[in-house]
Amino acid sequence: GQAFGLDSLRRGIARLYADLGCDVDPEEVLITDGCMEALNLALRAVAKPGDVIAVESPTFFGFLQIIESLGMKALEIATHPRDGLSVPALADAIEQQNGAIRAVLLSVNINNPFGATMPDEQKRALLKLCAEHRLPIIEDEAYADLHFGSQRPAPLRAYGDTDAQVLLCSSF
Repeated sequence: GQAFGLDSLRRGIARLYADLGCDVDPEEVLITDGCMEALNLALRAVAKPGDVIAVESPTFFGFLQIIESLGMKALEIATHPRDGLSVPALADAIEQQNGAIRAVLLSVNINNPFGATMPDEQKRALLKLCAEHRLPIIEDEAYADLHFGSQRPAPLRAYGDTDAQVLLCSSF
């Protein structure tokens, strides 16, 4: 209802993501006061103080600020300047951390600071890996509309979110 934002706006956002291939029910949409608030709420929903959050390296400084303010710990994962987060490096970190990683926070499309966009096969591999380990993904989509190609890259939800839990955060 209205507690989660104006219903017509929530339906409009669901339609926008449907056009990108995402199955988003308007009831899943929560209107926030910007993407940073959405990221903060998403982290609080899946982790608690002391938990480890995997992030790209380098990552957006705002991610580190939110993680620190919530008493969580950031674990940097190797990131390619063109293709984004290294899925094999994340797999190694998951194994080394022995279950300590509680979530992955990243931007797969036009990440900050590199501007990297993860290739489709890598997106699928990331979803599969996180689903296998029941690891929620918090996807920051705030810059995806700044793409340079003819078609906007799809968010992770477009690749099938049946087993992986993806919390999609964005802004206008």
